[in-house]
Amino acid sequence: MESIEEVVVFGSGFYNSTLFTLQHCPAERVTLYYPAFGQDSVTDQRMAHSAQFQTKVDTIQTRVHYLGALDYVRLLRGSSTVNSPFVFKEVRRKIEQADAVVLLEPHSFFSAQIAEVSRRLGRRLYTFSEASPNLTLLKWFPYRTILWRTVRLSTRLAACTRNALALYSSIPDAARKLIYFPINSIDTSRFFMGPQRRTDRPTVLFVGRLEPHKGLLTLLRALSIVSGSQPLRLHVVGKGSLSYLLNLEWGYPITHDEFVQEEGYPSVYREADLFCLPSESILRGRFCIWEEVYGIVALEAMASGTPVVVSDSGNLPSIAVDPKQVFQAGCVRDLASTLSRYLLDPYERARLGLLEYQKTSRFFSTGEIRARWAQLLVR
Repeated sequence: MESIEEVVVFGSGFYNSTLFTLQHCPAERVTLYYPAFGQDSVTDQRMAHSAQFQTKVDTIQTRVHYLGALDYVRLLRGSSTVNSPFVFKEVRRKIEQADAVVLLEPHSFFSAQIAEVSRRLGRRLYTFSEASPNLTLLKWFPYRTILWRTVRLSTRLAACTRNALALYSSIPDAARKLIYFPINSIDTSRFFMGPQRRTDRPTVLFVGRLEPHKGLLTLLRALSIVSGSQPLRLHVVGKGSLSYLLNLEWGYPITHDEFVQEEGYPSVYREADLFCLPSESILRGRFCIWEEVYGIVALEAMASGTPVVVSDSGNLPSIAVDPKQVFQAGCVRDLASTLSRYLLDPYERARLGLLEYQKTSRFFSTGEIRARWAQLLVR
């Protein structure tokens, strides 16, 4: 593997787990540029607090400037947009200074411009993607064209999920560049297994945006069924348009924290008896426009030794260590049955939590992450 002085990273956002992975990139300097969303969500707040847990990666928030109409035409015709007045001048300057470029997701116009500028300047481009073949958008023009073009211009391609691996295996010229490398890794020095809990009223934990596609309503209804035979409590971390649901009477106590400081998340996971991620894919007729891509909060819970229950949306089934952990997204009775299986059996929870901890500790070890970087950056 050739020595690399500086790597510049472009992405639509990041998690603390993204920074943890980038810290192990074998370069002297790593700079991550991401756009300012202007959204008030748990995800964005976690992004804002993540930088305190890293020392090597510089994070710089930038305002995204939209492309002009002629840029779209030039780009889709396959010509360069480097000389366009709408190209990000600062981005080009940063690429000129870097030895290599890392791109997080290849299917936007922004991504295509980064790929084209990198090609024109002779910089190696390493692309990470969590995209799924189930997303209808990626099957349509112009996004499919952009995706194929960006992949073609990439030096290496890292599929971050099993679904992404399936998607890019079907694209010409992608297979020979393809490796499996999740960009979101878990810092197992922060998220680790604590003492086993033994309580008469086990706690179910939900972390995420309180929006319909995150499945909160399905979880609340399922727990109402389970609470008839098993005392329990629900701990919710997050905020959103469905926050009002937590003020209704569901037959069991609910604790709600709109936000937890980043350093507090490990203890939040360890204090829970069961973690649930009930995400539901967003469908418009026959078209799938969103599904749960990675489920980083579920992996954080697994690394903390807390057993998880996940829906079958997107990539979630692939992170489970037991098929019984997975339920049909949006099905209240299926979720209630799955929750009951673990809430009523503390020994099964302990067994599952140990298996999850062992899986994440092995897969996200520092040595494993460095080995993936070496595999990605080899010329």
